[in-house]
Amino acid sequence: MLEVYQPPSTTESSNTQECDFLHGKQKLWRTLKWISFGLLLLIPINGIFASGLAMQRVFTELSQTGAADPSELANKISVAMLTAFWACLLTLPVFIFWIFAIIRHRKWKKSAIFLKTAPSNRVR
Repeated sequence: MLEVYQPPSTTESSNTQECDFLHGKQKLWRTLKWISFGLLLLIPINGIFASGLAMQRVFTELSQTGAADPSELANKISVAMLTAFWACLLTLPVFIFWIFAIIRHRKWKKSAIFLKTAPSNRVR
């Protein structure tokens, strides 16, 4: 049998439910905002660290042998630079998501503030 939706008897309970929903959404986007901010910091730092480590290995090998094949040296340096390139490439979508999370967090925050300040339509 098909049941018909029955709205709550008072607007107070629906207002509370909507406020809880908005608070949950606000908390979700605040958390995602901070996670993406952390990734925004960690990804480039790891890329730079990996590039520096790879370059250090290349020049350590060069100093031990005294002379190196230029094509082999160029190949190892290009591998070191690729780590920085991929870090920058991965940072771009994280940056876009971070901006999106900030916007969504502010939207839900404004909605929750509006709902708290809206006059109550209680029947007395």
